[in-house]
Order: sequence, then C-alpha cells, then structure tokens
Amino acid sequence: MKSLAILQPSIEIYRNDFYHKLSKIYNLELFAKYKNSDLDKNIKFNKTTIIKTNFFEFEIFNYLKLFNSDLIILTGNLKILSNIIIIFINLFYKKKIYYLNQVLSKKHSNIKFIVFKIITKLISGVITYTKTEQRFLKRYYRIKKCFYLSNGLKSVDPKLINIDKSNYPFSIIFIGKISPKVNLDTFLERLIKFNSKCNLNIVTTSKSIKIIERKLNYLKEKNNLITIKLFLDKFDNSFLIDIFNSSHFMIYPGSVGLSLIHAFNFGVPVILPFGKYYHMPEIEAFKNEYNGFYYDDTPDNFIRTLHKCLNIYMLDDYKRLSNNCLDTVKFNYNTENMVNNLMYFLKI
Repeated sequence: MKSLAILQPSIEIYRNDFYHKLSKIYNLELFAKYKNSDLDKNIKFNKTTIIKTNFFEFEIFNYLKLFNSDLIILTGNLKILSNIIIIFINLFYKKKIYYLNQVLSKKHSNIKFIVFKIITKLISGVITYTKTEQRFLKRYYRIKKCFYLSNGLKSVDPKLINIDKSNYPFSIIFIGKISPKVNLDTFLERLIKFNSKCNLNIVTTSKSIKIIERKLNYLKEKNNLITIKLFLDKFDNSFLIDIFNSSHFMIYPGSVGLSLIHAFNFGVPVILPFGKYYHMPEIEAFKNEYNGFYYDDTPDNFIRTLHKCLNIYMLDDYKRLSNNCLDTVKFNYNTENMVNNLMYFLKI
C-alpha cells in the first residue's frame, strides 16, 4: 500500500468521507493548521503553524516528515510560500508531488499564472476540483499533466429523501457561512416585497449570524408573511435531512460553491443569480431549469423567480427538478467519484 501525504490549511468536516475512503487505499497522512472534526484512527494528523504577512503565508512543520510518503499533494494558493519551498526541496528527494487548487474561483494576474506554469514544470501534475478548470488549464495554459476530481460530498441515503413536499408550506433554505460574498443582506431586503407566505430556513454558524441580525429583524417588521427559522451550528447530515426534506428550494444569492452540491444531495433545486463566471467552479453542476433556476440580479426579476418556484412546488414539475438534482450527484459529484478520479490520476 502506497503512502499519501496531503498538506492543506485546514481539515473540514465535509471532507471526512473523502479521507475515510482514501485511507482504505493509501497510508494517509494529513498536515494542517487545525481540524474541524475527529478523523479515522488510521489517518495520521500533523499540526502545522501558519505565519501570515501582507503578501505571503508560510507553514511551519517538519518538512522532512512530508517526504516519507510516496505521493504528496499540496493545496492552497500561490501565496503559501512553503508550498514553493517544498517543491524545490523535492528536486533532491524526487517524490511525486501534485498541486491541488481552485483555478477559477478568483482572478489571477498574468504574473501569478507565469509562476504557476513554472511550478507545473517541477511537479508531477495539477489536480483541479472540476472538469471546467481542467479544460481551462489545458486550453489556455497548455498544462498537459492535469486532472479533475469532480468536487463532491458524501451521498445521502435516497431512502431518507422526500421529494413529494406538496403537504409542506412553501419553504426556501440557505446553508453556509455568512460573509460579504454571500450577499445575504441584499436577498433579505428584496424578500420584503415577496407577497406570499414563505418559510425561510437559515442554517449557518452562531458566529456569522450576527452579521445579518439587524436585517432579519427588519424583515420580520416589514413582512409578516415570512417565517424565519434559524438553525445554528447544525451541519451534520443526520440533522439536516429533516430541514431539507421540508424545504423546496435553496437560495444562494452570492457566489455559490460546494453548497450547490450540498443541496443537490438532498434533492433540493437551487435558485442562483445569473452568471457562470460569477460563481465558484462547482457551478458546472448547475443547469438552468434542469436542477434549479437562475434569476437576473434585479429586484423585480428575483421576485418573479420566487413566484415561479411557488407556482410549481406542488406540481410534477417540482419532482422532475428534484430527481434531476439527485441524478447530478449520483452520476458525478460525490466522494466515490472523487476517490476513483484521484486514483486514476495518481497511477498515470
């Protein structure tokens, strides 16, 4: 069994199933500043320290321990100077090193891409999260040693999912941490003009909910047709299943990423602002009117889209959307495919 080391800023709970599956194939060792949950006992964890400056981040740990593994995956952007140092140290060790990062999640300067291209000459290959990113690197930057994972999550047992929600009042859900890029405050302002009964389920952290407390109180004052329910620090699937089973659509008014896949896992269609390049790479999983709806980023069009969703949630059209969501993750965006894609790439 080969050994695999992964260096990353942090270990999030939604990656546990991916690591669990990897640990059955490789002797897995993780290096990170912190972990947000307990890992399997057979997965080794090494704590790192990150020093940040205005321009760079630098991880401090026992570098030589990293090179005990047969395969090494580095994650994070080019600001993490320690990644570049590890790549140059590897000129001596000659281990197989791969670089994993989101390519299309932010704008990159030409200088960064020049540095990126130089680095790709010194490593065994580049791994992207989505096929769109892989095509982008191959087409525009001529990077041949490039593969994708199909970024996904642990699949939910289909037997637990309810797609017939005609007996529930119209409900929409938001899930994720709240930050400026999520644009939730603008969404709450526009919801004031929605003149039909609606439950708004918000699943987020107790820390980030403080950002929109004033907006929530204002919405309650101005529109008594909207019932707001808060679920704080409840991200486990065993808890989320009940919330998603009573929610008809997920709304994500900002730049959506893995939350899109999260909703599809529960068979919940998604409402998004229009713009393919506005979102994170996971947007490739979304097809307008197949597993959700786009809306133009104007108040009137947003309200019209909500009414469109309201009019179909009790019809067979809704079940079609919901089944399409489940098919999207069943055939592509799940941890099983991620592991299989990674195994295939590492053997090339």
